Amino acid sequence: MISVSIILPIYNMEKYLEISLETIIHQSLKNIETICINDGSNDNSLSIIEKYKKKDSRIVLLNQENSGSGIARNKGINIAKGEYIAFLDPDDKLYSNESLADLYFNAVSENTDMAGGNFEFICDNYETISKEEKDILKEEKNYKKSTNILFEKNQVGTTDNYQSSSWFWRFIYKRDFIIDNNIKFPNIKDFKILFS
Repeated sequence: MISVSIILPIYNMEKYLEISLETIIHQSLKNIETICINDGSNDNSLSIIEKYKKKDSRIVLLNQENSGSGIARNKGINIAKGEYIAFLDPDDKLYSNESLADLYFNAVSENTDMAGGNFEFICDNYETISKEEKDILKEEKNYKKSTNILFEKNQVGTTDNYQSSSWFWRFIYKRDFIIDNNIKFPNIKDFKILFS
């Protein structure tokens, strides 16, 4: 049985993709699958995925016309075989080789629908990012100080107290929970639409 399916929508991310895939294939939790959805990339992203697919049989490749990360993630959910699902972006990297194992074994031992942890933003050049992105980073700095809170058993938390809806990749989610509740990503093609 596959413990965790990692869903990775990819559009023109050749700069970061190899680093992201390296952190995935070297996880100590071995019974995983990585579902790479190439969202119509016109850079070298597809070549990179194909190279890693030859290296690691746990990588699954889907191709689609450029439709946006929401549609790509939903396709990934539909074919995922893992007990839990993780969502990463191709410019994300897992903190350590134990990241997925820690999340998975905590989720299983507590018999929970989701388990999560902290994250950090790393910027190539803070001066060149947009005002909206800088605002997100400032918000995250303040947010991180107030959200080191553990869920109590059977507790329902609100996004105000525990998470920002944008940071869903901090968690792994039980696949049955996603399917049973018909949870889908919105079909938003351009993230910048959220700021207009």
